[in-house]
Order: sequence, then structure tokens, then C-alpha cells
Amino acid sequence: MSAPVAVATAVAQAIDDHDLTELTRLHDPHARISFDPPSRSVGITAWVSILAHLMTALPDFAVRTSTLVGDDRMAMVEMTLTGTNTGPIVTDDWERALLGTDLPTLPPTGRSLEVTGVAVMEIVDEHVVASRLYLPPGWFYVGLGL
Repeated sequence: MSAPVAVATAVAQAIDDHDLTELTRLHDPHARISFDPPSRSVGITAWVSILAHLMTALPDFAVRTSTLVGDDRMAMVEMTLTGTNTGPIVTDDWERALLGTDLPTLPPTGRSLEVTGVAVMEIVDEHVVASRLYLPPGWFYVGLGL
């Protein structure tokens, strides 16, 4: 197994374990994570905050990897994300605009979601320096019927 694939596996496991401290350790402090839409990117501190909100909304949030490939500096992970919305959904300005609401939180829907996507990670010195997440547009809100 290449070092980048091992790091990508550890990242997926940290998220699946809801271990945001380990997730932070696996990233370079200046890492950039881009996601839906692909032009939206954040640093690791913001990414951990987003994941913490996601894990509050979906306490059983899980990551299942099906394909991991890589070379000496990149890793690609095909994954399925699952969870049931039994916790409050914290919204930021972007999400409130998307959903047409002023509410800082939305009540749980009780609905489950499952989505398959891909993460491409650039890894230097066994730390993620960039990650691009490819998920269906609006996967979270569409999956919960919002």
C-alpha cells in the first residue's frame, strides 16, 4: 500500500470514527478542502467545524470506502456516506440562502441518506495538503428531502 493510500485510509477511518482530532493531525495546517460546489474551498479548521455540524445532524454518520488507489503523492477514495438525521441541522449563511430560510438550525427530519462520491487527496510528508470532494450537488439537503 502506498503512503498516500495509507493516509487516505486513515482519513476515512478518522471521519468514520468521528475522531476530528485525528483528522486534523492527518492534514497539513494549510490544507485546502474543496467541495460542493467545487469552487468552494475551506481550510482544515473550517472543514472540521463543517464535519462536526454534519455529525451533530447525523449522529450515526458513517464512511464506507470501496475503492482506494494512489501513487507516490495522490490518493483517490470512492466512498459511500450514510446517516440518519436525528440531530439539529446547523446552517451557515450560504446554506440559509440555498434553502431560503433565516433559521440558524433546522429540526431533524428523521430521514436517512446514502450517497456515493469520490475524494482525491494530495499528500506530502504523510499529511493531506489538498482534498477535492466530488459528491452529487446538494447531496445532504436533497438526501434529507429539504
